Amino acid sequence: MHRLRPATSHDVDFLIDVVVTATRDQGRLPNDFDEAEWRAGFAEWTIEELASTSVIEVDGERVGRLRVVRREHEIELAGIQLLPAHQGHSLGTRIVEELLAESLDGGRSLALSVEKDNPRALAFYERLGLVRTGETDDEVQLRAQAFKGAGWYAVAPHGSRRQVLHTVEEPLRELGLMADEYTGPFRSDDGALGDDFDEVHRVTGISRELFDDVMAWNDEVTGVGHRPTGALFVRQQNLLRRLGEEVHPGIAVDSPQREPPVVVVLSSLNVDPDQSDRLVLWDEAALESGRAIPLPLISAALTGRITSWVADAWKYDHGTPQNNAALFEWQDEGSALGRELQEALGAGFHVLGR
Repeated sequence: MHRLRPATSHDVDFLIDVVVTATRDQGRLPNDFDEAEWRAGFAEWTIEELASTSVIEVDGERVGRLRVVRREHEIELAGIQLLPAHQGHSLGTRIVEELLAESLDGGRSLALSVEKDNPRALAFYERLGLVRTGETDDEVQLRAQAFKGAGWYAVAPHGSRRQVLHTVEEPLRELGLMADEYTGPFRSDDGALGDDFDEVHRVTGISRELFDDVMAWNDEVTGVGHRPTGALFVRQQNLLRRLGEEVHPGIAVDSPQREPPVVVVLSSLNVDPDQSDRLVLWDEAALESGRAIPLPLISAALTGRITSWVADAWKYDHGTPQNNAALFEWQDEGSALGRELQEALGAGFHVLGR
């Protein structure tokens, strides 16, 4: 796990070292680079800018430098450098995603500039969904826009899909992401695709790298609950964008959302005592406030089947050898009901059929 802590005057030498080391590793130091002169000037400037500078640590070890300038309507990522040994392990991705999440929460945009002689960094930020907004003689300017009250989201570029590599007997029409520890996060129009890479690749065409990134996101989300918020929500939107780039033609990937969906656990539903044809959700927030969350109206038939299924939940709190067959049948019914409810509620909800 990484952490960010405010830089102090005791960190100045390290901050200088990490900038020089990272830039040298990229082969971007000019031939006439006077290191002693540059270090002296950068040390003086760094001391002046300590208030906006953080040290990136991993397991208590200093591994990088981060400088962020926060303004009323904008967060500027003014610099990030990692020691070469800590590059390529998603650390930079996590930090930028945290800044994107902060911009979402505050309704601010995230802005940065990348030097034109650093194409690797430019590709990194564009992969995370930032778009070019301008340039100078030396730099490219990028931005991720936030919408107050709605959020930040990335949009998949057009014309980037690959050709079909395999013949799929029953081609998918739709693909999305919903975190689930049992069935995996890949959701098609017919249900879950599972968590076997070979099968997911055969059906969708996505790369092993993207599959692993999605599964890592799934593990993190299910580890803290089932609702991706903050940086995990931002990461989900970036994963959707990448899915849109890689899937077979003809597969429609869910559009990135502007705000996290409402998570609906099927077994937490009940009938509204004041309106018998409406379901209400008793999640943790509702229990704390003492007020259930009303769901949009659905068909009376589906409402009745869900309430009947929920009424049987007490029987299966603890599966035993005597009731396993009935338990599995009840769970399968819940999965089917969850898919129906998901379709009825739409993209603003994330239904878990249990």
